[in-house]
Amino acid sequence: MKFNLSSPTAVDEALHLLHKSSGSARLLAGGTDVMVGMRVGKIKPDFLINLNKIPDLAGIHPSSHFKGGLFIGALTKISDVEHSPELCGGYRILAQAAGTLASVQIRNLATLGGNICNAAPSADTATSLLVLDAVAEIAGQEGFSFVPLQDFFTGPGTTVLGSDKILIGFHLPPQPEKTAGTYIKHGARKAMDCCTLGVAAQISMADGRITKARIAIGAVAPTPLRVHEAEAVLEGKNGLTDILINKAAQIAEEAARPIDDVRGQAWYRKQMVGVDTQRALSMIAGMLEGEQV
Repeated sequence: MKFNLSSPTAVDEALHLLHKSSGSARLLAGGTDVMVGMRVGKIKPDFLINLNKIPDLAGIHPSSHFKGGLFIGALTKISDVEHSPELCGGYRILAQAAGTLASVQIRNLATLGGNICNAAPSADTATSLLVLDAVAEIAGQEGFSFVPLQDFFTGPGTTVLGSDKILIGFHLPPQPEKTAGTYIKHGARKAMDCCTLGVAAQISMADGRITKARIAIGAVAPTPLRVHEAEAVLEGKNGLTDILINKAAQIAEEAARPIDDVRGQAWYRKQMVGVDTQRALSMIAGMLEGEQV
């Protein structure tokens, strides 16, 4: 396969190359998906634009969008997300999810932006970013824009980026002090496997009441999905009771729209969304009760 390779050193330069390619270019970050796709003939770009020479697209530091929040650059390695000391407290769920992705070797190459831009419904970091209310910063010919992650995905393998925009990174708002969350990855194996389904849940409390509830499910719909109805059942209530947990889990199960594929049948995946949501919320209840947050 023949293709042209460019390594721009600025976002504007990369955008110019994208515009010039008229949709025939692919962006290269970690390369763990793009290179495999090229090898098997699934991806046949005329141009590869290597983003790794552009400064400031990697790293974790204070957000300019959310006061007191965090920014994670699109080129930040998954392994850096997994082990980042900044991702503690209410942000810990993202580090946990990053640690479930593929293998150590792949996590050392793959990037957070790549995992999200690949737009697989099963992306391990997507549901955790959703419960963190992540906002994507995007660069285009018209300038910079900010898109809530729940509006970023447009379908399996597609996003609002199209063929002419670049993901800069993710802005995460500050998390309340008493916050606990967890990510449950359901799969046939414990490592090196795409999830059959994934559930991320996060709860914040103050004065004994649930002030914020977030539940997201993956690999059971065309895109990773926030379950707003289940969240609404929990918010404002006095603690995570078994009745509330079971009700939220039932709503999450009803929201799932899985298909039959090689990883599992639809009926099984749908049922397990309810089971794993119940497990996640029960775990969080224990964390909050013991203040292990």
